[in-house]
Amino acid sequence: HGGLSMPRPRPTDGSVRGARVGVVYRALGDMDQPQRILCLVLAIVVGMALVDTLLPWATTHERETNLIGSAIFALCAFAWVKADAQARNIKPPAGSALLAALIIPIGVPVYLFRALGARRGAWGSLMFFGFIFAAVVVYVGVSYVLVLLQ
Repeated sequence: HGGLSMPRPRPTDGSVRGARVGVVYRALGDMDQPQRILCLVLAIVVGMALVDTLLPWATTHERETNLIGSAIFALCAFAWVKADAQARNIKPPAGSALLAALIIPIGVPVYLFRALGARRGAWGSLMFFGFIFAAVVVYVGVSYVLVLLQ
């Protein structure tokens, strides 16, 4: 297990909500740091869908919201490469984290191929693009539901 462990709150009131929060913290606490970062990315995608759909400011300031989102995703890609290398107990190839942050769809597969070799790198890249597809589906799904509810 790499990374920091998260504190596990104990619900003192016996409430269902407290129990659910405890389950989430236990699930996150049992994950390696790279998986936590991917969960954070999905949470950011949901947040971006909420902002883009519900806040009129986002539609009039599209350039700014895209810049903020891009910077956040770049930081997540950088952190993921570093955390993945640490979890695998390998030294990340030189410049991999920076390349992943600057050009995510190219940088992450390049890291995977260089760090893991052709076969495992190809499988990891396929999983990466599957994750990107899933994130897009989450974004569109959340946006669609919010539009229907308005």
